[in-house]
Amino acid sequence: MNAVKTILAVGLILVFAGAAQAQWAVYNDFSDGTAVGGNYLNHASTAGSHTLKDTASVDRVTMDIAVSGGGGLYGGNAGISLSGDALAIFGGICNGDRIYSTDGQRALIMTFTGLDAAKLYDIVLYGARQSYSGRVNWSEISDVDAFTNISHQETFYFGDSHSGPSDPTTGLPAELPPSGSGVQPWVHHYTNINPGADGDIVVTIDGDPAYGGPAYSAEWNVMRFSEIENIPEPATMSLLALGGLSVLLKRPRK
Repeated sequence: MNAVKTILAVGLILVFAGAAQAQWAVYNDFSDGTAVGGNYLNHASTAGSHTLKDTASVDRVTMDIAVSGGGGLYGGNAGISLSGDALAIFGGICNGDRIYSTDGQRALIMTFTGLDAAKLYDIVLYGARQSYSGRVNWSEISDVDAFTNISHQETFYFGDSHSGPSDPTTGLPAELPPSGSGVQPWVHHYTNINPGADGDIVVTIDGDPAYGGPAYSAEWNVMRFSEIENIPEPATMSLLALGGLSVLLKRPRK
């Protein structure tokens, strides 16, 4: 009976341990912010191919950037301190105090290539700038087989941030209105991303000139891209535990 209890306990541990864990993560500052804690920080925002390194400076993923629309690209001081979700994810890696801004409807289209179709991935984007009321950051994920949108969900002055886990787009304010009242703490977060057989993931980030005006319509700080470990589903772990239990139950008594 003690062996039976052990098998059941192990099975329950395996079931509840069946959550995805990051294997590696790369951090990209869209402007020229500095890393903290001795971590490596990428700085990619220009058109072309970029090899992103993890925090230990190991090459992990290729990101091709295309810039669409007119206007210019700007880097500068965001005037913020990370808080809330942004602090929990980026704190200790980078300070996010530098900003990447776009003029007009200029969008950054990021294509991550060469990914493992048997793996799942996770993408977090953060954009904030103090004292610029009305500016909205938009992101969209595409060219994937599956994903879950777990971004902050709320109804703002421009509408809902997103409609739920299956929504490929997210909109969040670049600051907490009214102007100067604080720095928004929320992130754009897509997880359980299956890139599909082609091994590509496309993420587009943009602003909304309808709210931000013709200039500096998007305000972006930092991004995290990580690979998630594929481990057996909880149902599979339960079957393994039950299989071990059945073997014990079938053992002849001495």
